[in-house]
Amino acid sequence: MDVDLKPMIERLVEREKEYIREDREGYGCAMAVVVTPEGIHLDFPKFDDEVSKRAAYDHLVHFAKEKNATAIVTFNNAWTRAAQYPGELDDIAPGEIDATNGTPCLLVTISGPGMKSCALEMEFEFLEREVRFGTLEQLESVDVNLLAGWSDIAGI
Repeated sequence: MDVDLKPMIERLVEREKEYIREDREGYGCAMAVVVTPEGIHLDFPKFDDEVSKRAAYDHLVHFAKEKNATAIVTFNNAWTRAAQYPGELDDIAPGEIDATNGTPCLLVTISGPGMKSCALEMEFEFLEREVRFGTLEQLESVDVNLLAGWSDIAGI
């Protein structure tokens, strides 16, 4: 099945923006779209910590390989922080960027066999009566390490 990922991602980001507006600080997202020759499979990985997150995404990669998938697109709420100088964030471990030192964002990753992995992020900010959204921007470099063993090329 040939799927144009860009309009699909745009529609799903708009849907997530509505959920962010509704849930505000209670917002949480973990969603994956697996594109296979037969169609699109939507998954909502469940996890409570880094160990269960790894297991959930390992299961997703196993499923994608079994179905000869051509792409996995993930959507996760995350925290982002711009580096002030080169290498500043090189030693940051999972979970070290949080509400005390980062900005909430929706993180979208796109990866697959034979394609260059990429990621997009959209920062957002809670105001008194609304949510201010940044633009969906491509990250300059990315390692899609939550999908270990999935794509031959991890990074741009």
